[in-house]
Amino acid sequence: MNLFHNYRAQCAPNSSPSQLVIPETLKLMPVYMLSAMKTHAFRLLSNSRQLDSKLYWIQKFLSIPFGKVPYLFYPRMYCVTDILNAVGRQETGGEDQGDGQALDWGYFTDESGQTMAKPRILAGRLEKVTKQDAYVMDNGEYINLLIQSQVPDQFV
Repeated sequence: MNLFHNYRAQCAPNSSPSQLVIPETLKLMPVYMLSAMKTHAFRLLSNSRQLDSKLYWIQKFLSIPFGKVPYLFYPRMYCVTDILNAVGRQETGGEDQGDGQALDWGYFTDESGQTMAKPRILAGRLEKVTKQDAYVMDNGEYINLLIQSQVPDQFV
């Protein structure tokens, strides 16, 4: 509470007393705290949890750069099954083919002049995951490839 009181007194003295004034960077703090409480570093020890694992995760949190901490709690997720279609659209002028996704891609050219497509970042929610797609999930430490059950054979 002292944090919010000091922030109001120093940074927003003209705000209404009934209004909760917090910095933009602290708005997601409750979500990150709940995510942190679910990690191995902050869970209680039990028969299935080893002390070595808990100490490893505590050390990891203490040594990771601050900019990468959110990715441990909320990893980046990319859909990779439609990259070939996106590159084909970019090479044909990027016209919309009825799905509204012609302008959603970032294109890059490497040193050899080959066009590469950067996949769109998806929200890490179950509603965004379909059985017909493959996904890459990056949490800053590991990169996982998730191939769903109905992915086309030509992709695999």
